[in-house]
Amino acid sequence: MKSGILSRRTVASLLAVWAAVSLARFAQAQPSPPAVAGAAPVDVPTAEPGFYIHHFEYDPSSTNSTERVAVGGDFNQWSPTANPMVPDGAGHFVADVKLAEGPYAYRFCVNGGWTNDSASRSEADLEESNGIRDHNSAVFVGPDGRNLAPVEPGKIAEAGLHHVPGNIRYFDPISASEVRVAFGARAGNLSSAAVYSLAGTGWRRDDLYPVETRAGISYFAGVVLGQTTNLSYFFELKAGGTTGYYAGGKCYSGLAESRTNAWQRAMRPSFNTPDWAQHAVWYQIFPERFRNGSTSNDPANVTPWTARWSGPVRPAVVSTNGAAGVTNTNIARGGRGGRGGRGNRHFGGDIQGIQAELPYLRSLGVTCIYLNPIFKSPSIHKYDTSDYRHVDDDFGITGDTTDLAGETEDPATWTWTKSDKLFLDFVAEAHRQGFKVVIDGVFNHSGTQFFPFVDLKQNGRNSKYADWYAITSWDPLRWTSFGGGSGTGYMPELKKDPVTGLAAGPRDFVLNVTRRWLAPDGDPSRGVDGFRLDYAQNVPRVFWVAFRNRVKSVKPDAYITGEIWTPAPSYLGGDAWDATMQYPFANALQEFFVNRSNSAISASVFAQRLQQLTMLYPFQVSLDQMNLVDSHDTERWASRFVNADRPGTRGEAEGGGRGWGNYNSSRPDDLEWARMEQSVAVQMTYVGSPMVYYGDEAGMWGGTDPDDRQPMIWKELQPYDDPEVRFKQDLFDYYVRLIAVHRRLAPLHSGFAHTVLADDPRNVLAFSRDLGDEHVYVLVNRSDKAQSVDLPTEQADRNARLIDWLDATQAAVRPAPATPDGRPQIEPIPGAVPAVQVHNGRATVNLKPWGAMILARADAK
Repeated sequence: MKSGILSRRTVASLLAVWAAVSLARFAQAQPSPPAVAGAAPVDVPTAEPGFYIHHFEYDPSSTNSTERVAVGGDFNQWSPTANPMVPDGAGHFVADVKLAEGPYAYRFCVNGGWTNDSASRSEADLEESNGIRDHNSAVFVGPDGRNLAPVEPGKIAEAGLHHVPGNIRYFDPISASEVRVAFGARAGNLSSAAVYSLAGTGWRRDDLYPVETRAGISYFAGVVLGQTTNLSYFFELKAGGTTGYYAGGKCYSGLAESRTNAWQRAMRPSFNTPDWAQHAVWYQIFPERFRNGSTSNDPANVTPWTARWSGPVRPAVVSTNGAAGVTNTNIARGGRGGRGGRGNRHFGGDIQGIQAELPYLRSLGVTCIYLNPIFKSPSIHKYDTSDYRHVDDDFGITGDTTDLAGETEDPATWTWTKSDKLFLDFVAEAHRQGFKVVIDGVFNHSGTQFFPFVDLKQNGRNSKYADWYAITSWDPLRWTSFGGGSGTGYMPELKKDPVTGLAAGPRDFVLNVTRRWLAPDGDPSRGVDGFRLDYAQNVPRVFWVAFRNRVKSVKPDAYITGEIWTPAPSYLGGDAWDATMQYPFANALQEFFVNRSNSAISASVFAQRLQQLTMLYPFQVSLDQMNLVDSHDTERWASRFVNADRPGTRGEAEGGGRGWGNYNSSRPDDLEWARMEQSVAVQMTYVGSPMVYYGDEAGMWGGTDPDDRQPMIWKELQPYDDPEVRFKQDLFDYYVRLIAVHRRLAPLHSGFAHTVLADDPRNVLAFSRDLGDEHVYVLVNRSDKAQSVDLPTEQADRNARLIDWLDATQAAVRPAPATPDGRPQIEPIPGAVPAVQVHNGRATVNLKPWGAMILARADAK
């Protein structure tokens, strides 16, 4: 370890991971870089490849009496003192910090309080959330080509070439046989690029593709399939009519010298994410509203499943377990958050119902289930947990927890209730039918009925749990609640600790609960397959490092995904989460497919947004990301198309007719369904693991909470009281086809993605998913006019016949085979006329209005 550098890992590990300083903690004062008149500030490279001196600058306000300033970020564990800033004599506070190449979150600590950098210095596309309504500033540290001499046409600019084989941004093994490689070049210099890799006794050439441009450097990347444990490789560069080669950090004019000086790197991932997650198709279930499988556990006043969601409803049903019932003939519907009763209305969904519908989920083709909270809680949503140790009676077996009075925070006192055992039986059956099961981990806050909080309220400062919560006042008792509010909210936040993330008591409890559900009685095969972490950015990331260590030590292939609504590079470098619920992906789809008029982004901007997301992370992370379009916290995806260009799209979703208030909550029309289908084609084919929110495939629609949590539409329960509520069979069939295509074609779950064409005037986009010689071309026409486009193809498809896997006349979906874990399959129809005939690498493709196509050879696997 070199003097003056703060680090929690070896230099080798630091070089290996670029995407987060969670894996690279460096801070070293250095002289400021020399100023260049009229030039943009640059990061100064150091003698260590891949490391730079970054100049931070804080401008105090004229009214601020500034005394102490420091820069803190994920590079120094958000220390308020590790990197002090000093006056530069010109009214600024400055600090020069040595950092590995990559994105960084940071803020300034001014007199003990944190503040963001100016918007002009922070890179908005990298900014991470640090709470519900706040974010951190962000910067990308790395090479800068903006101040270099102009590029000469037809000449390769060696000064701008950049490849650091020890940095995961440039050499990123995904497995022992697959690696993403990348390099940088002066923006506008190269017309094309490729990588040569040693395959057996010969050299294989694979095209590389432009993926993004930052600070005057354009990056080219692609995936290479290797055949040995060590890969030898170099790059081919073309600038107009000039061809050159880049090997070992130097340029060469011939292949022989390039082969001799090729880089050699081990095909060994620097960290692992679950391989199964790269092949997953997710299905999110809100348990209370998915299926009522047993009336014996129904709480009082269960509303009939097929009752109207808005307007007058039929009388509530008295539960069969003996609870008293109340009859209401006109329950007010209200707006968001359950006002008026609908958000808190019980419908009786339970674990038995989910298990009974596993065959339905198999018929859809999904392979992984994410469950919203299942643990004991007084609410419908159950994010106000009262007992993390046990499954809620309403989801299992009523009245089986009365003998648990002797349980404490000590795992030795914990037992298994009948509801717990029922859930574990469900997990076993789900596993038998080929599903993975991931559950919600709500570890930022609890409910007020959680036993430590109950004791704290009873005993105040004298409670043994007094240090479990963020108490703001003892007399009267006040606490920090979910979202940061101070008072008496019903979801009090667990106490945070800057060193351990959570205070000792809740930290140990959460880690023990994690072990309990991953490996019941020490058996990982009986446990869940991972956790989705609620409001995860509000828990200091140092805890998630400990959490990952616990999870992976108990079940190495378990999956950890965090809820964060922004990019999250500092969490996804290999020592915290495996993935996120990728809301930025959904936002990009919203802005291209949903928005109309002047608010929509162009096809080229949309393509850039998606490529930047995949390059922001190690590729094994990008492949694992949960690519959602909606969730229990958003409007239904279909309703976004109904509300395109309306000012209240995220506003209240009240009433039942078009134009009601600020939100249109009516059923989508045929065009809106068609536009939704087009967007889902991209969701199912881009880099990442697609996630379906329950009922989207059945034709559910609605606004934000609570309308997005309506009871699932079941075909056999029709007719519903609302005649517009009906199972949409054609949409279900479309999802089945898309999921079958995703599962069949390997490039769609393991391949690289690059933009083939982006025709902004005509709103046409095409991208390719690439894996070796296998390519899948996805095209969308986001317009109301038929379009004919010229599609360039890869060399392997130079004269290929391509079928459209979305066309029922060219590919047929077969029902799931009669095996316990069977899923629908898709096969090309023998003798069918292909959609496209490629000639010398070009093809004419005809797209319908609002149409989509998925093109690949008939023999593609």
